[in-house]
Amino acid sequence: MRKTTNVLSIALFLALAGLGFAQTHSVPDHLGMISRPAHADPMVLTAKETLRATYSDSGSTGGFNSSCSFAGCISPPSTIYSNNITCPVLVGKTCTYDIQIAGQVMSGGNSDAVGENGLYQFLIDGAPPTGGGTDINGNYSWQYAGPEFEFGTSYNVHSKVTNDVANQAHTISVSVLCEEVNGDLNGCWAFSGFQTMVVRVWTP
Repeated sequence: MRKTTNVLSIALFLALAGLGFAQTHSVPDHLGMISRPAHADPMVLTAKETLRATYSDSGSTGGFNSSCSFAGCISPPSTIYSNNITCPVLVGKTCTYDIQIAGQVMSGGNSDAVGENGLYQFLIDGAPPTGGGTDINGNYSWQYAGPEFEFGTSYNVHSKVTNDVANQAHTISVSVLCEEVNGDLNGCWAFSGFQTMVVRVWTP
């Protein structure tokens, strides 16, 4: 009986130790992925706001490509959409832009038919979204390794802006790019097919 109790005690200790490690261990750093401990504080909900306008742009004909040519490289962003959207408030007041993109994407190596790190980049007036959901450069990873094939993806971010003039138009852009992560000596590529972007404008 004592031997069984000791075994159970050891098993319980190891399980708790493993749980503690899982809660404090961060995921690796990769472009478009946010590293944070598993026990990070919960995200705070956006305060209640009023929807002022909704814009939809499905004019992307696809065929946007971005590539680079050596192992570990990061390709330059290829812009899918760039729109100037009005924040309909006075000087010093704020709007929240709710930005969603959905469509066809694909990434791979220039030598191997293996998926690389395929990314969207979201920028508002040239800066990453203030509401999180991307890395510090505004990147979101929609594929990391895996097979090389075209598939559909969707992602949403939100960002608060402050007007310098009344009814200021702020620039919202979404681009596609890749990061070579599989050791392909000839680099990687990313492709964007048909895409639709929806922007909702909210005010306090």
